[in-house]
Amino acid sequence: MRLPRVAILDTSVFVEILGVPGRCAQQEELLRELKDRVNRGDELLLPLATIFETGNHIAQAATRRRAAAKKFVEEVGAALDGNRPYRAIIPVEPKWLKSWLHTFPNQASAGLGFADVSLIEEWKRMRRLVGDTRRVEIWTLDKHLAGYDQ
Repeated sequence: MRLPRVAILDTSVFVEILGVPGRCAQQEELLRELKDRVNRGDELLLPLATIFETGNHIAQAATRRRAAAKKFVEEVGAALDGNRPYRAIIPVEPKWLKSWLHTFPNQASAGLGFADVSLIEEWKRMRRLVGDTRRVEIWTLDKHLAGYDQ
């Protein structure tokens, strides 16, 4: 049996959970995994970058944008109120953002966007906070972020 973890939700997972038109192909599988994670007691974190990117994907959907946007508003609002299995985190302080900016030219040269940089930095911050007591991962379907799991 796997011990509870801290899991930072990436956009690739959140769009599946919400069923964003044109962006989800594995919704049932991801909803099962979400249920398993909740049952295990994982702490699920929904970063601001994931919220913004998901909203952008909804606005760019070819169909059912309004329905998807309403579900998005409900889910994010409930997460902000603490009424979802994932908790919204808005930890951007100016000093953190400045430090992220310094790493961005190298990250961008490697093809990594700023939203992904913010998830990686949040992963590092959570690792410092929990120490060796729990594993911290970025829950993602994207290969370039999948290695952030320790």
